[in-house]
Amino acid sequence: MKKLLSLFLILFSFTCFQVTAIESRLRLAAAQPTNKQNLDISTLELSYLIDGGTFHDNFDLQWHVAFNLGNLAVENVNIMMLGGALGLSYPIINKLDIFFEGGVTWLDQHEFGQVGIAYKDYGGPWQYQAKLGVDYNIRKSWNFGYAYLHMSNGDRYHINPSLDAHSLYVSYQF
Repeated sequence: MKKLLSLFLILFSFTCFQVTAIESRLRLAAAQPTNKQNLDISTLELSYLIDGGTFHDNFDLQWHVAFNLGNLAVENVNIMMLGGALGLSYPIINKLDIFFEGGVTWLDQHEFGQVGIAYKDYGGPWQYQAKLGVDYNIRKSWNFGYAYLHMSNGDRYHINPSLDAHSLYVSYQF
């Protein structure tokens, strides 16, 4: 499956964009909500990113595909998160990039706590996720960064609460 996906990305890249080199990264991110919740919530996410290349020689906008596996911790309950996203990044100054990622995430469970006491319901298992952040190159293959994370179901279910969080991460490029 990995070879088939890689082949698809290579063919897609050569037909639509100019490819400089395809590189992969692993990113480990931890996030906390931006505001007080009625339950303790945090996320831990491991992402596998495949760099797709640049859109044009004179414009350094790069795109990537991300596959995410994570843990949404609500109180004492750990929920699995699976997802995928497409992202864009642009170098602002030497060693510092700004990026955006958007995609879909599936939650193993979406209701937590007791109604009327401390309760959180994300509405359903399918959520949209967006990240806006900065990425700083520490060393040759190591990066550190910050991302603002927004997750919501986009009004697909009867309720649409969101999770807005501050995320710090470290990534390794190979």
